Amino acid sequence: MFLAALCSALVLTQDSAGWRQYATPEEAGFSAERLAAAWEFADQAGSAAVFAVYRGYALLAWGEVERRYECHSVRKSLMNALVGLAVAQGALALDDTLAELGIDDLQPLSEVEKRATVTDLLGARSGVYHPAAKEPSDMRAERPARGSHAPGEFFHYNNWDFNVLGTLFERATKSTVATAFLERLARPLGMQDFRAQDVFAELTPSYSRFPAHAFRMSARDLARFGELYRKHGAWNGRELLPASWIERSTTPHEDSAEGRGYGFLWWTYRAGSLAAYPHLNAHDLFAARGTGGQFLLVAPGAELVFVHRGDTDNEREVNGPDCWGLAEQVLAAQTGAAREAPRLGELRVERFTHPLPARPDHAPVAVAPEVFATLAAEYAYPGFRVRVFVHEGRLFAHRDDGEEEELLPLSEMRYALFSNAYEIEFERDATGRAQTARLSTPRGALTGTRVDMR
Repeated sequence: MFLAALCSALVLTQDSAGWRQYATPEEAGFSAERLAAAWEFADQAGSAAVFAVYRGYALLAWGEVERRYECHSVRKSLMNALVGLAVAQGALALDDTLAELGIDDLQPLSEVEKRATVTDLLGARSGVYHPAAKEPSDMRAERPARGSHAPGEFFHYNNWDFNVLGTLFERATKSTVATAFLERLARPLGMQDFRAQDVFAELTPSYSRFPAHAFRMSARDLARFGELYRKHGAWNGRELLPASWIERSTTPHEDSAEGRGYGFLWWTYRAGSLAAYPHLNAHDLFAARGTGGQFLLVAPGAELVFVHRGDTDNEREVNGPDCWGLAEQVLAAQTGAAREAPRLGELRVERFTHPLPARPDHAPVAVAPEVFATLAAEYAYPGFRVRVFVHEGRLFAHRDDGEEEELLPLSEMRYALFSNAYEIEFERDATGRAQTARLSTPRGALTGTRVDMR
């Protein structure tokens, strides 16, 4: 299957700023046969894209490596770089408290909660257990009770902490997350696919004042970000991030007895903590992980960066153990040393056998507020309800299970979500009010009927 797909779907990309790839895996000291077996595993697991870099050159590029997939929680490690830049330029101080920074929320913070520092936010130890944007139902259910832990004393993976960091960055630097990432990181790194519109501030006004800054990014661009951290912040002879920041960020500030911990917005793994993956287990590692198979693994000692993407736009997710298992197979394919002067060529993209359609590249349009008012209502779908409401001139949808997202207008009647490929199309009656809301998803379409106004 691998050889057939390789022969029929080999794609050559040529870009002066693009990746250079080993002419053969053997040039890098890897077995082509073993990597072929890893490709089979990824293809059967439903991987959307896989990209690996060894010693600064592409080792493999599988699937839709140029497609911008939703990063989900990998966004937090991307935010680490921006906070590091703000700290380095003196715009933010790690010991600043929430009180000093003027941070409060819809449910007012207590005086104890306001003692949490920027360091506490970075390490997910703020002790502020407040509803947050982009917080799925399982995180809501596991959130500790307010006031149960003081700042700095307890690790809890907490979206509120991460979201506030984005707001603090923008306030301190007078720049948006999108613009800063594009100018300070994406362009210097030579990212090929990233655009400012690939960052979206996801607000959930029913829960919190602080949006989650969601990212879309391709596998080949995410690999550049990982390579920057592997190289201690240096890129083409220029320091993009202080090496000291990367060292501190990837050193566990919360470490379990098993050697797995959390630094500043990065998961950390000490050698010996991953017994199920013997080749990875020989190295200290750090990783960014997100829902559905979003995975960036950096193994400095192995000189390897590994990226895996799951297509959550189309609801084809890959579980965590499969991502780790695939990274293990790639590293296990190493059979010897790389050549001193390896032969290099253009990037060779080996497509998987069952790709799914790309999410449309939506461009939201301006819609008059009075149009939004005609759509605001509650709609009953089979098995659930959705409340559509207006907040500060923007349209939102709130499901009765607690999920809430902004609806991005593609026209007066058609709307999309940033986080996936869902679209909603409203239909108005002669009175001008919407009576139905047709929800289109990768699994099919459902029609919701207006039941009342809120």
